[in-house]
Amino acid sequence: VERRRADVLWELLDDPRSSPTAWFVSQFLKAMVIFSVLWSNLQMTEQEVLDPSVALVLEIVIDSIFMVEFACRVLSAPSKRNYFMDLLNWADILSALGFPLRAASGFVVKPEPTVLQHFLRFVMPLVRFLKLLRY
Repeated sequence: VERRRADVLWELLDDPRSSPTAWFVSQFLKAMVIFSVLWSNLQMTEQEVLDPSVALVLEIVIDSIFMVEFACRVLSAPSKRNYFMDLLNWADILSALGFPLRAASGFVVKPEPTVLQHFLRFVMPLVRFLKLLRY
């Protein structure tokens, strides 16, 4: 029986025991969640850990990874309706919002933080932390 690419991708993302590659992807995504939460906490220190421009690039890369993961999950889901109805998937949906929200802010570091920047800095890490419920 030949499977579609979407089925293979879904199994890769959804079942870490299906193959060594699926296990690696699962571990990588867990590490990204933990890293993104730690990175957000490091940014809240009074002394800057990194240059703000470099920090912004790193945040964009992290947001991009979560956006790509969400897109792959949605596009490969056997049932799109069931995907959106499952509460565990809402953490994926909300985590993917980091990239479009950062784009809406213009991908810039403003001297005086806006409500959107506070949301990205304080709420988004908590939402991403919820992704660990899946694993």
